[in-house]
Amino acid sequence: MKTSKYISALLFVSFNLFAQNNLTSPQSGWQDLHGEQVAANLSKQYIDSVDSCSKNSPAFNCSGILLRGTNHSSSYFSWNPSPASVTSGGVSFSYLRADSKYTKLAYSYDNGFFLYPDDDKPEGKIALDVLCSFPIDAASDNRMDAGCGMTYGHNESEQCQLQGITDANGWYNHYVKYNRSHASECGFGLTEDYANVTDAFNQTILSMAKISSESINDQNELRIATWQQDIPTKLPIQAFFYLNASGLVDAQADQIDFYNQTNGMFVPVIKLTLPTSQFGQATLYYDRNAQVKTDTLSVTDMLAIPPTIETTGDKTVAHLTATVRSSNGEAISGALVTWVTTSSTGKLAQIYSYTDASGVATNSFTDTKAENAVVFAYGPDGQNHNYRIIPVKQSAEQDLYIDTLKVSKTTISASGQDSAAITAVVKSKTGSTVAGTNVHWTTTLGQLSATTSTTDNEGSASTTFSSTTSGEAIITATLDNGSQQSTWIDVVN
Repeated sequence: MKTSKYISALLFVSFNLFAQNNLTSPQSGWQDLHGEQVAANLSKQYIDSVDSCSKNSPAFNCSGILLRGTNHSSSYFSWNPSPASVTSGGVSFSYLRADSKYTKLAYSYDNGFFLYPDDDKPEGKIALDVLCSFPIDAASDNRMDAGCGMTYGHNESEQCQLQGITDANGWYNHYVKYNRSHASECGFGLTEDYANVTDAFNQTILSMAKISSESINDQNELRIATWQQDIPTKLPIQAFFYLNASGLVDAQADQIDFYNQTNGMFVPVIKLTLPTSQFGQATLYYDRNAQVKTDTLSVTDMLAIPPTIETTGDKTVAHLTATVRSSNGEAISGALVTWVTTSSTGKLAQIYSYTDASGVATNSFTDTKAENAVVFAYGPDGQNHNYRIIPVKQSAEQDLYIDTLKVSKTTISASGQDSAAITAVVKSKTGSTVAGTNVHWTTTLGQLSATTSTTDNEGSASTTFSSTTSGEAIITATLDNGSQQSTWIDVVN
């Protein structure tokens, strides 16, 4: 599973600090912690002037910031490709890095969005294909081949490699030869059709340096292959950004649109300050007061079944559920739940999951270390949360273990008269049932007819559960050697 840097840095460190001291009242909600970490990651990407990424792929896969300037509109969503992009097959972006900087955006945009570098995008996000790069704005709307090829009427503007131009010196000489015309400049192809695309992208940055007094005032241009319309949950959008007060209004409108279209996915709004000269640097900042306040859709119930797990063996997985409700108590389907663990060794199967028709989202947790692991579930509001402490025991070969745990029915009424029988079957490590073994019973809700019972000749021990309180009861059977299993029963009015 690919996990982004902000998840590993934020969730395993920040929450580890407050969870040990203040489980029910964190000083800051998940949204703010996430936004601050995104700003820190973007700042690191900006200064990280590497030549290549993993497997010798181009530098934009792990460093720098891919950004697109946009305008907010009530007629379309800013993250969808424009009609012109759909027709051409390419979407224009710019690349911002400490060695690839400029003082303004295309068309003087003052807001837009940032993409995750492909190497760091969260699980479930699609990869977007960078097709080509231009050291300075290329008027790509008038070019062939998804905006990467020849400008109509300018044969000299076909892609650099096709003209034998493979480095910054060659690009500069060609640019000067045609009077620094953006319609005549060539771009570096970055698809699999070209050799050594990692170096080709580096030559784009080096070409910017050749015309630094010009490129500082006019952004570069990258073309990304057009993606499908209306897939916001799959797009690797790292943040919405703004440059000024006017841009903030549009960025906030995009933020709430995205939140609504994804049923609660929070993407932070980040303040971008561009450099004012060749000698300045860009800065990126998260302001919690700049974020749009969202509706209160909170996790109201969270369970882990079984409540205790082992480090190895058959009882290593805790199955998690979290219910999302609105402020009036209505269960919300299709709502996003964000999962967090404090454990450095424990693993969640998913970082995000959505609630089903009953308003319940599911996940699972495993661990390889004996500890008291804490798992948090956050609803779309990002501030309110539920959590579970999951004791993790070191597994050991045991002579006796609980093989099965059965209930006569999974739902009873909260009358105090209705009941369900729970039966545990105990076996030895040879697989034979064992008589005369004590089974200890506990429940999180209601009453048990016996808190300890002894296995019969069939290896079975039972108790009976009833309740006058509605809810979900977790009943756990435990042997003297610590072997344990849990089940649950719904109690309804």
